[in-house]
Amino acid sequence: MFSPEVTFDDLFAHNIKHKTLKDKTIRRRTNEYKLHIKPFFGHLKVKDLTTNHVLEFRTYLEEHFTSLNSARTVYSNLKVLINHAVKFFGLRVDPSLAVEPIKMSLIEE
Repeated sequence: MFSPEVTFDDLFAHNIKHKTLKDKTIRRRTNEYKLHIKPFFGHLKVKDLTTNHVLEFRTYLEEHFTSLNSARTVYSNLKVLINHAVKFFGLRVDPSLAVEPIKMSLIEE
């Protein structure tokens, strides 16, 4: 099923369609995708994703969310998509592996 032309929009649609998720989860993930992930990656072909893209996105999340735990949730949704690309679309290297995850916030400010 690998196609070098697959974009993140294609990847997200495939991921939602082929997972067994509750309606509430689908709504949340769709909203997070549209509001945060799509502006960064929607146009990008999956094969063109770099570690630098992931690092810039992590920085954006850390700077624009007052809650680090919310930022972690959105970041984990990006990771779900990257893992889906590896499994279903032949992405050979996960560029997010070189990026430290967003640290968990024990106390929300």
